[in-house]
Amino acid sequence: MQEQVLSHLTILFYVLGPLIFVVLLFVLALIIYSPWFKEVIGKTFVLFGSQLKLEKENYFQINNVTLSTGSGSTQIDHIIVSVYGVFVVEDMDLRGKISGGVHHQTWTQQINRHSHKFQNPLLHIDDNARIISKMLGLSNHQIHSLVVFTGDSSFTSKMPENVITNLGYIPYINSKTEPVFVELEVQNMIEMIESGMLAESLKT
Repeated sequence: MQEQVLSHLTILFYVLGPLIFVVLLFVLALIIYSPWFKEVIGKTFVLFGSQLKLEKENYFQINNVTLSTGSGSTQIDHIIVSVYGVFVVEDMDLRGKISGGVHHQTWTQQINRHSHKFQNPLLHIDDNARIISKMLGLSNHQIHSLVVFTGDSSFTSKMPENVITNLGYIPYINSKTEPVFVELEVQNMIEMIESGMLAESLKT
C-alpha cells in the first residue's frame, strides 16, 4: 500500500512539477517588475550608498520616515542629518530618458517609443523639506532637498543641481563643507525626527 502511494506521488510530481515551476517563475516576474520591488531597490541603493560613501561619524541617516502634516501624513525616503545640514532625499527608480522643468507639474519618462508622465518630484520633496524645516526650526541654508534617480536613466533637459542620478548625490552632499550645526544640535534633531515618526500602517 505504501509503495502504491509513493508511486502515485512520484507520478503527480512529474506531472505537476513543470507547472509549479512555471507558476513560481511567473510570480517571481510579477514581484521583480512591480512598483513595490522597484521602490525597495531604489531605497536600498541610496541606503547602502550612503553607508559606504559617507562618514558614519559625521552623517546620520534615518530611512522611511512618515510624519504628520496636520491634514494627513507624508512619507520621506531618507533624511541625512549632519553638522553640514539636513538632507531630505527622495529616490526614484526609473529607466529611460527623463525630461521636465523645475516649475512643471509633470515630467516625462521616455522608453523607446513609449512615454509616461509622472508628478514633478521636486514638488513633493520641497513640500517635505518645508515640513522638516518647520518641525526642526531650520533656515533655508540649513536644509537641502535631493531627488535621486536610481534606475538606468538619463536627463534630456537641464536639471537643477539637486536632481541627480545614482551615486552623484554623494559628491553633492560632500560639497556642503561649512558647518551650520554643532554636534549637540545634530543629536537633538535626530531625536526630534525619530520621536515624531508615525508607526507604519495602512492609514499612513
